[in-house]
Amino acid sequence: MDDAKVNAIVASYADKFSRLILAEEAAAIAGIPVKTIHDWSSRGLFDGFKFKMGRRIRLDRDAFVRFLVAQSGGSAKP
Repeated sequence: MDDAKVNAIVASYADKFSRLILAEEAAAIAGIPVKTIHDWSSRGLFDGFKFKMGRRIRLDRDAFVRFLVAQSGGSAKP
C-alpha cells in the first residue's frame, strides 16, 4: 500500500480518537478484544509507541494504526 493511502487511513482516526489511546480504544479501532491488545503489549509489539501511565498503557494512535495496516498487508480500512 502506498504512503498516501496509509496516511489517509491514519488521518481518518484523528477526529475520532485522541493522540494517545487507551487499550480499550485500540481494541475498538482494531476490532479485537482488549485482552489481545494487552497480550500484544506484553509480547513487546508496541514497544516503540507504548507509554505506561500508572497501571494503564497508552499507545500513539497514528503509530498503532500504521502497525495494523502493516500487519494486515495493507488491507486495513478506516
